Amino acid sequence: MNGDHRQNIVILGGGAAGWIAAALLAKKTDRHQTRITLVESEEIGIIGVGEATIPILAQCNALLGIDEFDFVRSTQGTFKLGIEFCDWGTAGNRHFHAFSDYGHPVEGVSTHHYWLRMRQSGEDRPIDDYSFAYAVAKNNNFAPSDPQNSRYHHAYHFDAGLYARYLRDVATELGVQRIEGKMTHFDLDGESGNIAAIHLANGLTVPGDFFLDCSGFASALLGKALNTPFVDWSRWLLCNSAIAVPSKRTGAPMPFTRSTAHAGGGAGPSRCNIAAGMAWSIIRICGATMRRATPCWAISTANRLPSRGCSALPLATAGSSGTEIVWESVLPPAFSNLWSQPEYS
Repeated sequence: MNGDHRQNIVILGGGAAGWIAAALLAKKTDRHQTRITLVESEEIGIIGVGEATIPILAQCNALLGIDEFDFVRSTQGTFKLGIEFCDWGTAGNRHFHAFSDYGHPVEGVSTHHYWLRMRQSGEDRPIDDYSFAYAVAKNNNFAPSDPQNSRYHHAYHFDAGLYARYLRDVATELGVQRIEGKMTHFDLDGESGNIAAIHLANGLTVPGDFFLDCSGFASALLGKALNTPFVDWSRWLLCNSAIAVPSKRTGAPMPFTRSTAHAGGGAGPSRCNIAAGMAWSIIRICGATMRRATPCWAISTANRLPSRGCSALPLATAGSSGTEIVWESVLPPAFSNLWSQPEYS
């Protein structure tokens, strides 16, 4: 505890993760009892690729009192109503993951149970026909749903770098203190072994009672200070690398993300957006590195990406603004049935 009896919460690292944490903590804690400090370095920067989000981010923004239209303008964002997966598992397969329910319960029974019964009886109407979000998205339309009577939810595509800067303004208005600096070393408590303070290259010492590590791949606190081991999930994950590149948008953005799997070996620019991406797996066999393209479940997009060439992102996501992403992908036979879905549209 410090002299004024407030608890010190210290966040190391900016970017979307750091500033979301800072803003939410500031919103939900009493500034007379808690001091929140975020330490970030302009020298390190952030991964400024696009982001494709899910509706929980809209809920997060609402919790912070963010004006949605100001947010979309400031982050050069677009709205999305779901994600369309094309050719995953089998060529011609198309599945739309809509951000809405499928119909309404009838006498306490969810709509999909009735749909399954009808399908068994020979009715081949796709379940998407019962999704309000799908009906709107397939016609390339969008309008914010009434929060008091929501028929569907929505999310966004936006520039992750602009989003972090937008959240920084929100958080500092809520009382978060920002310190510019690069961590050089840390102090551990002699009894508990917990982190007691971090030291910066500019000579500042930042003590804290609770630390959040938002330093990304560097894992400056969890990995280096507390020696928390990295857990390798490559045994289960189909991809371990991704790349995003800027490209010009040639048409109006669609209100959903499209992820298309292809027969393998590289990726081309998306047809109507400003970024394209691909995911692949790097497998080492007999000392040689073989790159095998495999689909990645998560995608992220942005309306505008800075022209800085390519960004190679281990286990990161990549994508396009508002709409279509072309993944070059090959599924190992053992995984083919994981992605095979009935034809719904």
